[in-house]
Amino acid sequence: MLVLLMVGIAWSVQLDPAPDQGQVLLVPDIEYLKDRKEPVYTNGWTEELVLNRPKFQKPQPHEYLTADHIIRHLKKFDYGGAFIAPQAYINKYQDYVGTDDGQYIIPRKEMDYLLNKADGNVDIIEKELGLKPGTFRDRNLKRVDIPFPFKFDLRMPSGNEHQALDSWLPGGVNIRGYSETIISTVPKGEFRIHEIIFPFR
Repeated sequence: MLVLLMVGIAWSVQLDPAPDQGQVLLVPDIEYLKDRKEPVYTNGWTEELVLNRPKFQKPQPHEYLTADHIIRHLKKFDYGGAFIAPQAYINKYQDYVGTDDGQYIIPRKEMDYLLNKADGNVDIIEKELGLKPGTFRDRNLKRVDIPFPFKFDLRMPSGNEHQALDSWLPGGVNIRGYSETIISTVPKGEFRIHEIIFPFR
């Protein structure tokens, strides 16, 4: 649960620990986000060639990325993944979250970092996730954690998903540098919903 303390405007993050991980990061781990390797393309593909393909006609990641890059990328989700969604989205489906077409998630560790960096500013959250300004404004937001994303067909996004943004990039990293993957639907009991309380404006 994310709680905003109005005195000093500080964040307190209290989440159940992921398997074998211990407590969630309370201090942004800058070095973790800097420790990135550029996608390694194969079979003559380049980022430009992938992006030039229209949505729903893009190649699958295994066609243009090395197996080593894909394996290394998916390991970032060993301790869980998370995404932010309006309460209305959660109410609509209730017994599950996501779609078989692909629910985008980022590593739990990177979500901790993002929310600490935003410090309650919804505009920053939108920017870091590559969303259009105003996407989350005046919405009752929740953080959804999936402790075991590998159980739900964790895979590299292709950019063909309905949730893929116009700013989507191949290789599993969004326009702001956050790692991302997709999963299929997650049934109730396999995800956790946490409040996000922002300061009054």
